Amino acid sequence: MKLYGGDFCLFNHSRSIPTTSITSGTSYIETLFGKKFENLSYRELIEVIKSNDESPYIELKGYKNQKWSELLDDIMKSIVGFLNSSYEGVLILGFDEKTKTPTPIPPEIVGRDKFQVEQRVRDKVISKLESVPRASRPPILIFKVYDDSECGFKQEGFIIAIYVAKTIDVVYSYEGKVYVREGNKTRKLSLHETITLIESKRQPLIIPILKVKSLTNNRMKIELSLKNVGSMPAREWIVVMVLYKKLLSTDRKTCIFKYKYIHSSRMSLIKEDEDVKILQVERKIGWLSIFPLKRLIIDDFEVIMESCSPEADMHEITMHFTMTINTDVNESKVAGMLVVDAINMRYSFRCDINVQSYLTQEIVYTDKIVEENSIM
Repeated sequence: MKLYGGDFCLFNHSRSIPTTSITSGTSYIETLFGKKFENLSYRELIEVIKSNDESPYIELKGYKNQKWSELLDDIMKSIVGFLNSSYEGVLILGFDEKTKTPTPIPPEIVGRDKFQVEQRVRDKVISKLESVPRASRPPILIFKVYDDSECGFKQEGFIIAIYVAKTIDVVYSYEGKVYVREGNKTRKLSLHETITLIESKRQPLIIPILKVKSLTNNRMKIELSLKNVGSMPAREWIVVMVLYKKLLSTDRKTCIFKYKYIHSSRMSLIKEDEDVKILQVERKIGWLSIFPLKRLIIDDFEVIMESCSPEADMHEITMHFTMTINTDVNESKVAGMLVVDAINMRYSFRCDINVQSYLTQEIVYTDKIVEENSIM
């Protein structure tokens, strides 16, 4: 693999601190609804439906006097579409997608008891899902059924909401056909698109994790590790990390600290100026490959900070970084931040990730990571 040295061109970095579009929750759906999906009331579901249009994350399907087999067909296509997309999603059955008004599913179609309805729909969905390669574990699906007593309907009927977690290791299909959620539509993939999607799953997907191990006075020790969330080992890899030297205050406008010194034992220095420090590490002989679902600790590096202003306060500081992770089959682009609360000795690691295949030049994986922990 090529080493990046000399004139550094892997990043087209500017002198400004990068911005990211990171949300503040561990799940977009949880952030959207304001609580965990399984704890969602019907009233809270209605509020989100009324204030949000259909999107990559939300699909509405009104009941249109279908038979059970026709309803199940619609459910399967939508769930498979969510499973094969880059995002988690929620399918809401019994709400018209145009008028956003309830169209309850009658009990003669799905059953008369809400728990029976939930069990029937779940069992049928799981039994009809197919995957390539064969899934080692079932997908994460959460079913919520609301009956007429909860919804205030005059007639008997049900609203069914299904949460679908994103998957990254297999391609799902229904009756031999592959679907994907794009924008506010679910569509069937062509043979070429299906092959491309399957190939995109058969590769390593490397994500970084930064942990604050200690914080004392003006010293902060940070651990960098890599985790493979893909289905193939990463046998070759290079990591290039750009650390922006200005540590920002809570309002992200005032520089309150800057790096005085950064020490790393395994990462080599590529370039440094008054704004950034660029470090690189590669897989060396004797180092383990990064196998699927495994995490490899790369290095601990220590940051020594000095004040930029007399009113500098260690209450909360934000450190920005960008990163490129090259494997033998793809490239991950990462933009993120560490937000450190020095008073409560906690930190938040946040980043956006896009993985691009060398072969197809397509984005095969996107993710937003938010991890909050105590400083060890």
